[in-house]
Amino acid sequence: MVEYTLNKKAGIGPCMDVRGWNRRIFAIQRQNGGRLCLLTPDLRPIYTYEGIGNVRQIEIKNGIAAISAREDGLWLFDVSGDEPLLLSHYRTVEFATGVTIYKNLVFISCRQYGVEIIDIKEPKEPRYVGVIRVGEVQSACVYENILYCGVWGKMKVVAIDISDIHAPRTVAEYPLSGRGDGVVVRDGMLYAATGQHRRGIKNVTDVNDPDFGMGNGVEVFDVTAPDSPRHILWEFFGKGHSLAFDMWKPMLCGELLLCNCSVMGVYGYDSRTMEGRFHILPPDTRDKKDPVTGTTVFEGRLYVTTGQGDLYCFDELEFNDAYRYDAKGTVETAEPNFECTDGGGVSLTQAYASEHPVLSVCEIEEGKTLALAMGYGGIGLIDPRNMQNTATLKTRGFCYDVKSQGALLCGAFGECGVAIYSLDGTAFTELSSITLGASVQQIAISENGRFLVAVCGSSVLKLLDICDPARPKVISTLSGVRGPFYGENLLTHPYGGKGISLFCHREGLIYTDPEGGDREFHTLSWRTKKGFMGYCPENGCDVVDGHILYARKGGYVILPADGDRYADELPIHSAKEQVSGKYCVVGKSLIATERAEGIVSVLDVSDIEHPAHIATLRTNASPSKAVSTDNGIYIAGRYGGLLKCDAGR
Repeated sequence: MVEYTLNKKAGIGPCMDVRGWNRRIFAIQRQNGGRLCLLTPDLRPIYTYEGIGNVRQIEIKNGIAAISAREDGLWLFDVSGDEPLLLSHYRTVEFATGVTIYKNLVFISCRQYGVEIIDIKEPKEPRYVGVIRVGEVQSACVYENILYCGVWGKMKVVAIDISDIHAPRTVAEYPLSGRGDGVVVRDGMLYAATGQHRRGIKNVTDVNDPDFGMGNGVEVFDVTAPDSPRHILWEFFGKGHSLAFDMWKPMLCGELLLCNCSVMGVYGYDSRTMEGRFHILPPDTRDKKDPVTGTTVFEGRLYVTTGQGDLYCFDELEFNDAYRYDAKGTVETAEPNFECTDGGGVSLTQAYASEHPVLSVCEIEEGKTLALAMGYGGIGLIDPRNMQNTATLKTRGFCYDVKSQGALLCGAFGECGVAIYSLDGTAFTELSSITLGASVQQIAISENGRFLVAVCGSSVLKLLDICDPARPKVISTLSGVRGPFYGENLLTHPYGGKGISLFCHREGLIYTDPEGGDREFHTLSWRTKKGFMGYCPENGCDVVDGHILYARKGGYVILPADGDRYADELPIHSAKEQVSGKYCVVGKSLIATERAEGIVSVLDVSDIEHPAHIATLRTNASPSKAVSTDNGIYIAGRYGGLLKCDAGR
């Protein structure tokens, strides 16, 4: 292969992805709260739009730019004019990683859920259609009514028939030689980029494992019959590994196949013969190769973004424009219906249907009122006796979480921070608000209502003194925490008498006891042989009789107080049913809500070492942690509304 090095750069700093449209280049960056940059084809900056979050990918069709931004969801811009016009901001059900536009639909590749489907026929009012639950999808593409998904952890491509968008059907799975990411299909040929470790690796943290870092390449399949794929070959790029950036994507430009690998650069092949043509290396940054994060071809030039360097233009070779499968017409979509299977004499029903997603629920004034966090819908008050809405407070920002103590109600509002209200019946009075430097999406209030813990972004915890709710102040901060955003596991029952506890899947248990006079954060960690306590929606935990029950491999382990033993060597207590997700212990029942798979499990934990299975319920909602009230057990169900479970309390 002929080797080249990128050298013509824009000077705008690190970028995540790039596209060309209407004689302009659009690059996305994570700096300054996330931004969209417009440039001329010769890389002269024209305009910058800031504040769009933790951006990942950009796609443009018919003058509409769709940008995925991980925890910050989906952004839609009109880019047909001189400057981009924000049309809407849609909060996805989970981390928005990949973005694919097909007709009037946007398919968002999620960190754990699979693929979320969004109707953008009216781009100012994007509408939720549903979720295809196929695991951790990095990127996807559509070809002739088949959605092809690159599934990262399971190392495969999943082909899904979307002829009926409300009844997607998996037709086949294609195993890959490495982690799955970007895919492109043309004329019945599928090109799938792979990376990181090779299939079959025994220990992903052992650099001496022969399969470590050996998954980088591109896989080719004949999918003329999608349900009967024929494997052609896997082209291996070479050994390489990075935890900071893991993006691998193929792109077709005429008969040329381009494939970028975050740790290897950009490779060019003849797509008909897979004969290697060239290898484009990124420049060195900080004594190592700068990771490639995105590529596109526009008006004969190759544009490359790098995660530590810049936006580059490569014009030493002539390129055809990037191929993007398109289809005319629109897909008619209907409002999603709530569905759930009953089991074991336990039912899960939709207690309250909301036009906005229900993200969190708490009880105010025992037995009288429920408060719902409803995203852009603000805070809703519901009478649990008749499930009627009694009041709605339109709030600033996006409402992620609500917690109450007496007549005090606190809300988490993303970048707008925390707001504190007093309630008189159904009348809200805002007492104060405070921004905390990062998006606040989880909060907890101590038992006497004098202190609040806020999870800020994905790595910071802040303890607030709200003894005077009109003047909240930060009294302690813990930085560098890895995992609380994924886990969303503020414990219902404090551990060891401590006031507020948070379980983090990488750190262990973090707790503080401000009511007892200790206003610092402390960590109680348990070791594992692979370095992770748990992962994402599956890492549920709660405390029963002073013991932490932690979800693991279909059951749970009882974590020792001293943390000296490996958690993955502890005996797994199982009711012979798959149990994972957020845990909530209600009396002697354990309710586990697995939001990524839509599963609610109910166990009898009267004897915690021998749990008994009561029921497994499956739903098309996204169930979150359960809350027990005198009127029943309620679960926030995202676009499924407010759910009610009639399990024993």
